[in-house]
Order: sequence, then C-alpha cells, then structure tokens
Amino acid sequence: METEKMAMQTTAKNLSKILLFTTLLLCSCNDAFHEFKSLEDCCWDINDTLLYSYNRPFSWDGEYEARVELRCTQKYPYKDLWIEIKGENSRKEQLFNDTLHCNIYDNNGRMNGSTTGMLYQMGFTLPYVIPLTNDTVNIYIRHLMSDEVLPGVSDVGLRLSYIYRNQSSKN
Repeated sequence: METEKMAMQTTAKNLSKILLFTTLLLCSCNDAFHEFKSLEDCCWDINDTLLYSYNRPFSWDGEYEARVELRCTQKYPYKDLWIEIKGENSRKEQLFNDTLHCNIYDNNGRMNGSTTGMLYQMGFTLPYVIPLTNDTVNIYIRHLMSDEVLPGVSDVGLRLSYIYRNQSSKN
C-alpha cells in the first residue's frame, strides 16, 4: 500500500513538472528573440547605447511586436523614463526609429511591474508592429533623460514576438 502511494506521488510530481514545462513552452512560442543587457553598477550612462543583434534569419517574414523590458530598483529617481529605440537591417537600412515613454511609478508613487526582492520588472510595447523579413536585425536602445547617469536601472531587455507570420516565405 505504501509503495502504491509513493508511486502515485511520484507520478503526480512528474505530471506537474510536465505541465509546468508545457505551459512555459507555450507561453513563449511566439518569441523570436528575448535578451537582457545588464548595466554596470545598476546605472545607465547617457553614452550607453545598448545593441541587440538578432543574427539568425527569422523563420518567417511577418509582423513583430517589440517590447522593451526594464528591471529597476527604487533608487530610480524619476516617475518615468524616455528611451529611443532604433532598428536597422544588415544593409544599414532603417526599419524604425521611435521614442518610448515608460511610466516607472504609478500615480500613487508605487513602482510599476512585478518584483522579486529589490528589482521591479516592467515592460513597454511599441505602439505599432514592425514588419521584418529574413534578415539580420540590429536594434539600438538608449535613454533620452537629461541626467548623464541614471541610477536604479539594472537591466534593459528586448523581446520580439511575432504577431503574423507569412508561412509561404518559410526557409
């Protein structure tokens, strides 16, 4: 009887692991690219332009959503953050160039996003889709604040997720 109980518990644990893995896999199946860049000493210098290079060709031509993700501490001194985001292909042709307004704190003075310990993670999506083809994409992100150094910014991430894929151009 005890052996059956242990076997059922092991089976339940294994099924839970499989379910968790499947859920994680399904949640990220639209991501074509996701990468974070850590900033030295949790400070973002005005001269630090972050480069995200997606060197593999996209699986399909299509429309992609770009989302900038920030990890900040409560040492960040402002309510918001303005950033510039630019994209170009391998031929140095500009794909997009825009500014993105990121609300770091809400109207009640609480930091937006989710937290684990001292870091708050939040994401900000460009308000339009980006058409991309099978090509290398370089995306540059820099802050546009007047301070030389912005304390409290730990990491800056970029996520590209496809919204629409043209399967006829599949490699």
